[in-house]
Amino acid sequence: MPIYETEADKTKEEIIAGIFCKRFKYNCIPAPAMARWDFCITEPTLFKGTWLNVVKGIAEVKVRSCKVGAYPTMMIDADKISYLRNHTSDKVKGLLIVAWVDAIGWIDIAEKSFLSTGGRFDRQDPNDHKMVLHYPIEKFNLIVDKREKKAEK
Repeated sequence: MPIYETEADKTKEEIIAGIFCKRFKYNCIPAPAMARWDFCITEPTLFKGTWLNVVKGIAEVKVRSCKVGAYPTMMIDADKISYLRNHTSDKVKGLLIVAWVDAIGWIDIAEKSFLSTGGRFDRQDPNDHKMVLHYPIEKFNLIVDKREKKAEK
């Protein structure tokens, strides 16, 4: 199966994860190559005289080339979310962090979603057609919003 992620993609993801972590005063630790998640979200915690990076979340980061309102849902590979859900708990959250061209937002993967078939059709890769989960855009917590505000009458 081909790997489509480039170094430029990884750099964009690091920037987006950094914005998220700075906003909430966490640290972001990149996952190892070929991991099924992108970042560990950690909090420095003093434990018996030693500082540890306690994992608070596991995040998948996506960078989209459309505006936040272009589609009613954010679609993501169901297998990725399933993996994250199997590695989260009440103390370690699974997060989906998304950058659109005009906003950055996040959602807890425990939020209500629905399953469909779908994926990408622009690469002619049959592995891009799979089961996907949809998260409603209105459920995302926006931490950056560059959309133009409509003037009130």
